[in-house]
Amino acid sequence: MARPTAFKNLLVLTSLAALSNETFARDESGTGMLNATIENIQDGFDLLIPDDLKLEDLKVRFGAGFGTLPDYVGAKNYRTKAVPLIDIRYGRRWRLSNRRLSYNAILAGRWTVGPFIKQKSGRRETRSPVLAGLSDIDSTFQIGTFAKYKTKRMLFNAEYRHALGASQGDSLRVTFGHGIFKSGRFSAAATASAKWLSGTAMQTNFGITTTQSLNSTAGLQVYTPRSGVSEASVSLYGRFQIDERTRLVGLASYGRLLGASADSPLVADSVGAVDQLKLGIGFTVDF
Repeated sequence: MARPTAFKNLLVLTSLAALSNETFARDESGTGMLNATIENIQDGFDLLIPDDLKLEDLKVRFGAGFGTLPDYVGAKNYRTKAVPLIDIRYGRRWRLSNRRLSYNAILAGRWTVGPFIKQKSGRRETRSPVLAGLSDIDSTFQIGTFAKYKTKRMLFNAEYRHALGASQGDSLRVTFGHGIFKSGRFSAAATASAKWLSGTAMQTNFGITTTQSLNSTAGLQVYTPRSGVSEASVSLYGRFQIDERTRLVGLASYGRLLGASADSPLVADSVGAVDQLKLGIGFTVDF
């Protein structure tokens, strides 16, 4: 495949991926939970399917599934959503994974380091009665850098993210994963992750201002959280290879809100829940 043609194809597929994401997320109401679930699934892909997409030119993987997610981060109620699974790579450098575009600037042995930009969904107050009166959190973009170390069975990934708007501040995310089982067409892996949020990000996602408290139909009290580790989680992934190009994938994830996020009026006193579950199943096809 000639590189100019491949690059044109990449631009077309990027547009298709964005359209597909918009279609799947049309009823997302900006909770951010769908994006978090997709990131969990991508961690599993990187562990269970480490070498499938290492080609010189263009490689595309599309898929879809269903996931059961909390209504918002810290909610105790759940709903089932359609989940898009999109992974497009151009050579060894460029990667478009759903709403995230990254560039592998440094390829040094098992290490990969580079910048990225991704869309971060907001949160609509109509998503849950608990959120009524708090006003919407707008969607925005995050820019950042990542450092990844990967072997055939192990993965370590650290990311720094800075939001360009919506008062989403800064965040750090660290993930460690390892393959745990393989037999025939089935394989499984596990990851452990932790997330740190800046004071601005904590306030936007878990804080309650005086105005929000006065407008809250749930009677939420004023709350000003500080920066800190907001969540830790463990996840299990499974993959069943149907044929050379097609596979079934599954996810079961348990997260627990910590510190200031767990003490938020959106979570505490049985308004929400510190324990957060995400379950999903789907399929992917390589093109």
